[in-house]
Amino acid sequence: VGIVARSAAEITRILPILAGPDPWDKATLQSRPASIDRPRPAAKIAVLGTATLESIAKSCALDPEIKAAFTEACDVFRQTGTEVVEIDCPTLPLAVEAIVTFFSVELACANAEILAERRDDFSPAVAEMIESGLEIPEDQLLSAIEIRSQLRQELTHALEEADAQALLTPTTPRPAMPLADFDPTQQLASLVPFTCGFNLTGHPAISLPCGQTQKGLPIGLQVVGHHYKETSLLKLADEFQKLTHWHELRPPV
Repeated sequence: VGIVARSAAEITRILPILAGPDPWDKATLQSRPASIDRPRPAAKIAVLGTATLESIAKSCALDPEIKAAFTEACDVFRQTGTEVVEIDCPTLPLAVEAIVTFFSVELACANAEILAERRDDFSPAVAEMIESGLEIPEDQLLSAIEIRSQLRQELTHALEEADAQALLTPTTPRPAMPLADFDPTQQLASLVPFTCGFNLTGHPAISLPCGQTQKGLPIGLQVVGHHYKETSLLKLADEFQKLTHWHELRPPV
């Protein structure tokens, strides 16, 4: 869960209020590393290589409209003199499996007692997800933990080796579907193959509007930064939005 705003500039103003240690939440970082986040011009930005994209496409193909909008977004950075380089993350396609395991186990642990007491108050789909989470074997959870560790090391190394300031990906591989037709037990995995890996690794990421489908649905560009480099990430996002207009569009409501 992150900040939802009209622009990267708005997030830049809000983030300092929310950032920092939270003594009431042990899951938050209680002290920051000594490194200072000084934004610098982006000489290089990475995109996923062919091998990684083809592996992700085996489970969820990239929609042609999404692909075209993403290519145009990369061209925006190229026009500023930024070099776009490819990196491969072989573990990224396994992130969906891992995060579904974590989500299922955490959901089950948090709701097992109340489900037993008030099962009729749960929708059948959610009740089924909780019960499935309670049955996940230990070796599956251990595998998810290994995937998380491997992906974190892999991405950190790939960005550093390429000397890239950030990684660009589509936010989702497919356009949004009507909410009434959305079944999380069947379709959630088709929306998160590009984003869920960074929920696992803790790399900061932001999604920016970068186009629209022929039906007028928004298309997102995800920008992933280095650990503890949120300021640099937001500056990069703001530079993109100064050169594009997609974040200024409003739905006809």
